[in-house]
Amino acid sequence: MNDRHFIPKARPQAVSLQQWPLGTKPLVSIWCATHNHDAFLGQALDSFLMQETTFPVEIIVHDDASTDRTQEIIQHYQNKHPRVIVTMIQPTNILGSGIVSNLHSIFSEKSLGDYVAYCDGDDFWTAKDKLQTQVDVMESSPDVSLTYHQVHIAHGQNPVPSSDFFPPSILAEPKTEELLSINFIPTCSVLLRSNAHHNLSETSSRIELGDWSSWIMASLKGRILGLSGIMSCYRQHAGGIWHGATPTKQRWVLYQFWVGMLEVMPERFHPQISENILTIISKGAAKKDPQFCLAKRTLHLIKLSYFVFRNDPTQFKRWASELTKAWLGPEITQRIYGMARIARKNSPT
Repeated sequence: MNDRHFIPKARPQAVSLQQWPLGTKPLVSIWCATHNHDAFLGQALDSFLMQETTFPVEIIVHDDASTDRTQEIIQHYQNKHPRVIVTMIQPTNILGSGIVSNLHSIFSEKSLGDYVAYCDGDDFWTAKDKLQTQVDVMESSPDVSLTYHQVHIAHGQNPVPSSDFFPPSILAEPKTEELLSINFIPTCSVLLRSNAHHNLSETSSRIELGDWSSWIMASLKGRILGLSGIMSCYRQHAGGIWHGATPTKQRWVLYQFWVGMLEVMPERFHPQISENILTIISKGAAKKDPQFCLAKRTLHLIKLSYFVFRNDPTQFKRWASELTKAWLGPEITQRIYGMARIARKNSPT
């Protein structure tokens, strides 16, 4: 930290009590996204302010046009801590528009820290040394792009964490392939280098799961470390973005997510991502979802056409192109070709 424009404190001090010269650049930026979280937000903000660090911290709170008392709570805390808390009040709701990935670009424009810590307004941190612990690890290991840890789970409006925790066990150094299988990194546990953050909204408008995609992209830029200890709490409630969504909505978001990731990930990961897409389509079709039933029929016809036209690849390509454009539209025709290539590669000769 010696090359930075601040002198670290001799011992950790609560963020709420720290005094830094005007204009001091924060080392950590906390990104707190909130919408109608008046029952939870105070607990989240208090958990940020209680952090004991030797470095400056900024707390960026973005409200997505809440209709409850959330904005009032934000203003109250900002008035008490004007040099720590930065507020952004969205006049119109962007989550409802489905452009979730743009939220990361909004935070990035305000963020000044070398590191980004994530915690939505309905979650909170439980350990006073969470930030200091993660920063110390990453300062000593410049090749680490992200650290995470286990979290407790709170159910509904209960302010006390339950005995449940997620994930059940910590992978000490997960690889990209493991992150492409399942999102086992809790958002409220993450500390990410800001230069490892990739704004995927500039690349693909399909990617709504901005947190998961950030972990995946960070794994391409450095090591990811899982740390021991439970230092945060993830709240599950009906008003949550994911747990409040219907299974049909969840499947469609995941489908769009993986189609979008095909646009940004290196080609060596395309087979695994394509398998994820095929799995979602099959599950959706099994649930009689019309969108996925149509897609599954298309994929079966493409695979069948391979065997019918295997001796004439030109005819297969022309037939499959017309079919996918007519049934699914031109936007995902190229993605379907990728799946067909995998099917041909894995088919017996």
